[in-house]
Amino acid sequence: MVVFGLIFGAFLLSIYLLNWLTLDTVWPMAVIVVVAFLVFYIPQGILGRADTGYNLAEGNRTDKKEKGTAVSS
Repeated sequence: MVVFGLIFGAFLLSIYLLNWLTLDTVWPMAVIVVVAFLVFYIPQGILGRADTGYNLAEGNRTDKKEKGTAVSS
């Protein structure tokens, strides 16, 4: 719930920054790009779902993390 609140707050911040986006000012778009990167990086990179996605898709709920996406037979 905390992570969802942070990510949703970042989304609302990005929408709010669109009010100042013009061709003369660059900073709102730069902040939006940085926030968008963080919104994708935090859940996938820091929380650790990026390296277990294949196992979860297969229905395996183990703590073992595979480094590659190779299918083992």
